[in-house]
Amino acid sequence: MKFQIKLDILKNYLGRLTHSVQSVSSRVEFTGVLITVYDNSITFEGRNDYMDTKIEETSLTQVKIEETGKCLIKASMLNEIIQKMEGDSVTFSKVDSNLLTIKSKDSDYKINLLSDEKYEKAVISENTKDSLIINSINFKESISKVIFAGDENQSKFIFQGVNLFVENGTMTTTVCDGIRIASHKSSQLSSKRINKIIPIKVVKELLKILPPTGDYKFSFSENKGVVVAENMINQFALIEGTFPIFEEHFSLEKYNKTLIIDRSTLISAIEKAIILISNKYDGSNRVEFMLKNNSLTVESKEQEIGSAKIELSNIDYKGDDINISLSPKIILEGMKIISSDKVTILLTDPQSSVLVKSEKEGLDYLVSPMV
Repeated sequence: MKFQIKLDILKNYLGRLTHSVQSVSSRVEFTGVLITVYDNSITFEGRNDYMDTKIEETSLTQVKIEETGKCLIKASMLNEIIQKMEGDSVTFSKVDSNLLTIKSKDSDYKINLLSDEKYEKAVISENTKDSLIINSINFKESISKVIFAGDENQSKFIFQGVNLFVENGTMTTTVCDGIRIASHKSSQLSSKRINKIIPIKVVKELLKILPPTGDYKFSFSENKGVVVAENMINQFALIEGTFPIFEEHFSLEKYNKTLIIDRSTLISAIEKAIILISNKYDGSNRVEFMLKNNSLTVESKEQEIGSAKIELSNIDYKGDDINISLSPKIILEGMKIISSDKVTILLTDPQSSVLVKSEKEGLDYLVSPMV
C-alpha cells in the first residue's frame, strides 16, 4: 500500500474521524482508523460501540495512489502526528504487514500497525424508505436548543435519546431526563412522517464531526440510522420504542398564571439569590419563587449560612398569588439556552410543572417543581 494525500485534507478528515474512535476499548481494533486504498479512491473508517463512520476521498487531485492495500493505525496517535506535520502533502507506505512509514516535508515516522484481521468493516446502506434532507444550520440549532436537558445515562432507556419527529412541514426535536422536557420546533420541507429516537451520545458525536455547512441526508430503517454529509457517512443504532407524547403539557390552556419577564433580569435575580448556597449548581438545591401583586421574589436559604431575598417589582404577571420551589440549576440551564430578550413562564399551582416558552425560537421547556 502506498499513496500521497494533501496534508490539509488529511488533517480535516482525521480531526473529525478521531472523535468517533475510542481511545480505550476492550476491542483493540476499535482504537484504530482503517485506511483502505483502492484503484480510484481512499476510505478512512472508524468505529465505536454505537456508531460507524466512513470518509471517502475520490478526487485524484487530492490523492495520488501508487499501490492498493489497507492498514489499521492507532487513531489518537495518527491524528496527533498529522496535526503537527507541515508541508503540502504526506506520503503513506506500508513496508510490511506490521510497519507503516509516514513522510512529509520535514518529518519521517515509522509506526507499528494494529492487526486488521478482526476489524469488521461496517455494512452501511442508505435506506431511502424513510429519509429527509436537513440543513446543517437547522439541525445544529434545533439540537443545541434541547440537548442540555437530556441525560444519556438515564435509567429509563427511551429517555437516553433525542426524539426526531417530522410531520406536516414541521420538525420537532424533544428530550426528557425525567425532571424536565425541552422541545424545539422548526420548519422542515418533507412530505413524510418520521418518528425516530437517536441516542444522545450519537447526536453529540454528530455535532462534532459533521461538516459545518451544507445539507445532511438522514435515512432510517427500523433500527438503524444513516446520515450522509459531503463525503462522510455515519451509521448508528436507533433506540427502539415510542417516545412519550408531551403535547398536552405544552398547551396554553393547561395553565392559569402567566409571567412575561426579561430573560437577563431573571437570570440575574436567580444568580444573586444563590450566592449563599454552598453548592450553587447542585440539582438538589432549591429556590423559592413568590409571585404576588405584580412582583416576583426569589428567595434562597442555607441553614448554616443565612438567606437571600431578591425582589423584582412592576413585572408583567397575570394570575393569583403563588409560591413554587424550583431547582436554580435547572432553571438557569434553560434560561441560558434561550436567546430571546423576553421569556413567557406559565404556571398552574405549586405541585404542577412550569412551562418556559420562547415562541420566537420555537422552544418549550417544561420543569418539574421541587415538592
